[in-house]
Amino acid sequence: MLVEEERPNAAGTPRCRLSQPRAGWCSRKMLGDALAPPPPPLPTAPEDRAALFRAVPPGERVATEKDVDDRLAASFKQAYVQTYPTHDARWFAAARRRGAVPAGARVVCCVGDSITHGDAAVSPDWVDVLQKRHPDAWLVNAGVGGDLAHNVRARAPDVAALGHVDAFTLLVGTNDARFLCGCDATCSDRMTTSYYAAQKKVPFGWKASPDLGGATPPFPSVARYVADVAAIVDGLAGRAKTPILVVSVPPLGDRVADFGDGDAEAAKADAVVRAMNAGLREVCAARPHATYGAFHEACEARLAGLAATRPLTPYSAKASNQLVADATKGRAVHGRTFDAVGESLGLVHCCDMIHPTEQAIFPLLELAESFLFPPGPP
Repeated sequence: MLVEEERPNAAGTPRCRLSQPRAGWCSRKMLGDALAPPPPPLPTAPEDRAALFRAVPPGERVATEKDVDDRLAASFKQAYVQTYPTHDARWFAAARRRGAVPAGARVVCCVGDSITHGDAAVSPDWVDVLQKRHPDAWLVNAGVGGDLAHNVRARAPDVAALGHVDAFTLLVGTNDARFLCGCDATCSDRMTTSYYAAQKKVPFGWKASPDLGGATPPFPSVARYVADVAAIVDGLAGRAKTPILVVSVPPLGDRVADFGDGDAEAAKADAVVRAMNAGLREVCAARPHATYGAFHEACEARLAGLAATRPLTPYSAKASNQLVADATKGRAVHGRTFDAVGESLGLVHCCDMIHPTEQAIFPLLELAESFLFPPGPP
């Protein structure tokens, strides 16, 4: 059966044509389902941008700062249980099994680490913002805090098994950069690498493992990271070559490129992130279905403007490991915005040198929305 599809002509006035049936915009229109109006333009004022992101409501806050310290300490124990986003892959698979997902619904799956996970106490939830702005779509949050690229590669088949997905986003690499820098002589706190081992992200015997330290290319290395990302992209896209936005890794700390004061650790972190992003550009250049998302570049431009007005703090593993606890307390106990938490700690990009603030993550929201939901009917 053919159905009528309404699209504007060159003059901008509606016209109708006949097309093959599809369960997207036009067929829902023909069936009489109410479509959500297009979302308003994204705001420009900083306070309006921050208001888009989910706050920690009083009923979900942690009672005391000591409780935060206790919970962070528990995350280093083998009995630690990882938390997952509400709308994760398992939630979506269950919804699809019980028939809750319409046959033609637009499905988007966002894959990555904590910056995608968007835990309310850790990082702004940009996936949740997109879901609220596009209620007709189904957004699956496949971000897991602490994941490295090899962790995402291991679970990519489960994500790919969700069934039909219209588009993916992939953002992973912050933890890879921290792990790699943590193995370098410039690292100020070797606890950075033991953190991932404690949460079973990396086995304690990784150096001798034929799959990790003994592999080719070895883990950790930029080459191994790029190889893992290439495998993730190919695994998620599958034979259908599903479009995927491969987001560049954001800076660690607040300073990029300018390390004339001899800060070897920050310079190493900056060089590692830049090399990783160069690898991501090569991965995308070799795959027509993969699009490079210039998140790092947007963050760098913003920081360059801020550098003229205030001193910016370079990355330090030792400082970041302490700031994670301080930032979490600001969010989980006191309910402050990430912007306010960062400002209180002397930071403007990463509230804990790892996770972006609301203003810093806003370019990612813009990138993802323009890629996943271009203007006009699908």
